[in-house]
Amino acid sequence: RRQVCYLAAAALTGVEVDGYANGLTRYLSKKGPNGCLPRKSLFGKALFGLLTTCAADPTLAGGSHGPMLLVVKHKTIPNLESQMKNWSKTLPMSESGFRLCRYEEGSAYKQGFLPGIPTSPKELCSQPTRHGPGIDYLSTSALKQALVDSSGPWVGGNLYGGSCGTEGNLEEALMTFMPEVAVLSLFLSQDDARPQLR
Repeated sequence: RRQVCYLAAAALTGVEVDGYANGLTRYLSKKGPNGCLPRKSLFGKALFGLLTTCAADPTLAGGSHGPMLLVVKHKTIPNLESQMKNWSKTLPMSESGFRLCRYEEGSAYKQGFLPGIPTSPKELCSQPTRHGPGIDYLSTSALKQALVDSSGPWVGGNLYGGSCGTEGNLEEALMTFMPEVAVLSLFLSQDDARPQLR
């Protein structure tokens, strides 16, 4: 975690890595919708928020490196999308180990939807009330969580040039609500058009 904190601080202050055009530094200065600038918008605030938690994190005291953050990329499989569709016809989801969070989904067919899939416990999923927002996977403080981003060819959707914080869909918002994911995804890519982890 110390290294992630260092990367965030370096990018926010404009530090560049010689010979390595990392996406994090480039994204912070890439204009988004209506001319917004990520470093001065919600995304920049999220990175500063990350740095405050880094400063207060007892696991980083005394030069310790804190918890290990892993980035895992799957092996490239030809025609994966069509294979997944074929597999989904024969593999029952009830055996997958998934839990379902129906957070403000607006569904009219909640009863009987995906039978056999257990719902998430309250500490991971609760609906908003008149007293405040509920809990979903972006806001829970539960430990030992894993994040899988599989809805696009790169992590963070159309973030680069398309969002400065929460514009767009959940893929873009994810990068603001989970800045550690954004730091690693953007820093580990030098792609010209979409400097986000694939």
